[in-house]
Amino acid sequence: MNKPASPAKPPPFGGLLELVGPEAFERLSIIYGGTRIYICASKIMSKRLDIIVGDDLGKKIIECYDGESIEIPKNFSQKNFDRIKSVRADRDVGMTVRELALKYECTERAIRDAL
Repeated sequence: MNKPASPAKPPPFGGLLELVGPEAFERLSIIYGGTRIYICASKIMSKRLDIIVGDDLGKKIIECYDGESIEIPKNFSQKNFDRIKSVRADRDVGMTVRELALKYECTERAIRDAL
C-alpha cells in the first residue's frame, strides 16, 4: 500500500514568503503580523485568504499549510525581503549564525528566523 506523496511543505516563514511573494506577504503581515494563524481548508479561511492575497495564492497557502499553524512576522516590507535574501546568500557561503548576527546587527534569533 503506497501512500500518495503529499506536496513538499516549505519552512514556515521563508517558505511562505517564497510561496506568495513579497507583496502578498506584506499584506498578510499587515493583517496578521505578530500572530500565529491556523491554516485549514474551511470556507471562512479560503474567503479570508482570497481577500488578502487573492484566490490563487490563497489556494496555494491552504495546499501547503493545511492543518498547520504558521507565525506571521510583524512589519514585513520589501526592504526586509531583500535583507533576508542577503542573509541566506551569506549563510550559503559558510557564515555562521553568530557571524551573520554581527554583520547585520541583529540577534541570532532573528537570523535563525530568516533562515
